Amino acid sequence: MSHIREVTIVSGNILNKTVNLQKGTSNASAEELYETLKSCLESRKDLGTGTRNGNAIEVRNGEDVPVSGGGEERSDVKVSLKLFLYSTDPKHINEAISRGLSQCSVDYLDTLVFSLPPSSEDPTFDTIQNLWKVLEENVDKRVKMIGICDLETKLFMKLHKWATIKPSIVQINLSSCCVVPPELSEFCKENEVQLLTHSDPMDILESEKLQELIKPMEAQLRKEDENVNELKVEAKWIIRYQIHLKTRGVLASKGYAASLVLL
Repeated sequence: MSHIREVTIVSGNILNKTVNLQKGTSNASAEELYETLKSCLESRKDLGTGTRNGNAIEVRNGEDVPVSGGGEERSDVKVSLKLFLYSTDPKHINEAISRGLSQCSVDYLDTLVFSLPPSSEDPTFDTIQNLWKVLEENVDKRVKMIGICDLETKLFMKLHKWATIKPSIVQINLSSCCVVPPELSEFCKENEVQLLTHSDPMDILESEKLQELIKPMEAQLRKEDENVNELKVEAKWIIRYQIHLKTRGVLASKGYAASLVLL
């Protein structure tokens, strides 16, 4: 049997679970993600209970509920996905979209907004273009509307002008930008772009937290590979999905998935 080199952690609907969060935390979304993934791994202490596919394993915490589980038609629900990229490899973006579709049991996403890799604090326009092209290829096939997070105003305007399929959404983080830049606000009004705010850190799962999260797996992996001394891990992508019932304005389902590579 080949040694495990990739781990995908899938949360299921966390609205049905208890996630222990510290009150008043400034990084609520990062803490929620960490505690959710930790809970998934703790519920499957023996990796042998995961689904194995060659050198990859999937660890799930409960089953996902299809959007039609409450009797709703697909047109009555809105499925939104936020993609936190840790890799600029196009195949990883498509993997994440496929995971989101599978996790929500749908054949298309209403909206997809992505965050650039944390290492791209000053992303080049070439990098943004390459990522955007991958998203454009998914529009009308698997995604209806696409958007991006935390781009400097001039860079976002440049992307909008260049893109074949224009961004429908731009998110800005008010923790790093106390007020919405007037130039960006005016541009979005003129071009019918949804301007939204968020509080997600750019690095939603920092390296130290990721190492801490995966540490309990070391003993299990040593059973398979005696060369494993200290486990090193990197994230490829993390997704957060939300399913809203349009007619009732209710959040019906929310969950995470994370794709990790063992080095």
